[in-house]
Amino acid sequence: MSEETLPRMAESVPVVLARMEGKLDNLKERVTELGPRVSRLEDRTKVLEDVTLGLAKDAGAEEQKKIALALALKEADETRRNQSEQTWTPVQRVGMVLGGIVGAVALVIQYYSTVKG
Repeated sequence: MSEETLPRMAESVPVVLARMEGKLDNLKERVTELGPRVSRLEDRTKVLEDVTLGLAKDAGAEEQKKIALALALKEADETRRNQSEQTWTPVQRVGMVLGGIVGAVALVIQYYSTVKG
């Protein structure tokens, strides 16, 4: 090293240190700003978690309602089918009445023919 460069190097060290200090100060400010941002993001995340849990509970309740409704509809359909199998239609009722009348008339005719002989 020559004697001419030594003063320049000695002068450049404080300049380099000042630049580094400026960069470190800038970095410190950015890191300091990150704290509140992270806090806000944590708050938002908590809100989203709460909303998600609420939606999951609602979805579970809706699923239970769907299952209950499906079972109720199935039971109602089975009840309706059983009732329709147990009750007579109007055509069947008319047929039974006519059959009873014809049977009664046949018995009267047979009795009358047996008595009159």
